[in-house]
Amino acid sequence: MKRALGILVFISMAAAVCSAQVTGQTTSYLPQIADGVQAGGYVWTTAIAITNPAAVGSAAASGSIVFTQSNGTAFNVPFMNLQGQAVGSGNSVPFQLSGGQTFIMISTGVEALNVGFATITSSLPVIADAVFEENGPDPDCPSCGTAFIAQAGVPLATPSSSLGTLVIESNHGGVQGSDTALAIANPGTSTANLTFQLLNTDGTVAYPSVTATLAAKNQTAEYVSQLFPAAAAGSFVGEMVITSSSPVVLLPLAFKSSGEFGTLLVFAVQ
Repeated sequence: MKRALGILVFISMAAAVCSAQVTGQTTSYLPQIADGVQAGGYVWTTAIAITNPAAVGSAAASGSIVFTQSNGTAFNVPFMNLQGQAVGSGNSVPFQLSGGQTFIMISTGVEALNVGFATITSSLPVIADAVFEENGPDPDCPSCGTAFIAQAGVPLATPSSSLGTLVIESNHGGVQGSDTALAIANPGTSTANLTFQLLNTDGTVAYPSVTATLAAKNQTAEYVSQLFPAAAAGSFVGEMVITSSSPVVLLPLAFKSSGEFGTLLVFAVQ
């Protein structure tokens, strides 16, 4: 219950700053969903909140949340509502919300770790946010079970062919102090040819661009230190521009060596 309350507080705060509104009959995406147990006893869960912001008592918004694994197959992640009841079936969770109503569900985090993305469709405008959280062994109390490590908001995203984000890299004596991760999902029906370009703060090109491909309905997570080892060898702050032959969605995260992480802003690039 303590974990659930913490997630709900985070969702309430995130809704004020990073929620997105789905217009009628529009499909949008949550670029990162994580659920399950990782080696070493680390547990990942995701909470999702959907609200119908219309006037109380107005027409209901109906739709569904469909989950897809990184390899493009169905992501059958189990979710429960705040009453502890299972919701949805397989990789899909339906919803129907009258004006002013909110639906919240939290993944169980009991199976092997798996990641992917979510597709949200709705007949009327809704507001949606997600939060994924990591808990792990408490080094100060090994017998106490898992302890909170970090959580990050996942804003609803609309696919784009040109996206940007802040990049923060630091390395101290060969030890990676901070690294930027990029969760990218391709919800389309064709392969996305991706180009990654790092820019200095003055707008000049910092390093030669790197290319990659992402199959249709697939998702990937890349660290800037893997894409640009030279940038991660020292300290770098600048902008990452990602262009794609097919529209994609992006969630950038800033990671610290302690395991803590947080969401970075995504912006459209002209």
